Amino acid sequence: MRVGVGASPETTRVRYAAGQVNSGGCPFMRMFDMSNTDYAAGRATFLKMEADASKKVEQVKQVLGEQWQEIFGKKD
Repeated sequence: MRVGVGASPETTRVRYAAGQVNSGGCPFMRMFDMSNTDYAAGRATFLKMEADASKKVEQVKQVLGEQWQEIFGKKD
């Protein structure tokens, strides 16, 4: 998740969930700076994967038809 501008020029500060490997501090949230180029590439990859997953869900809905309604209570 993008938090804002990084500490150095041309960087973006990001936050992500991670398992805790030592005691102390927040167990799940970590922050670090990465280059704007790397952030943009990662974001583009994420958006493509999200779109692909949405298409797959729509395909499953079409295959299941009425069963989708029975399972989830409504047809989207």
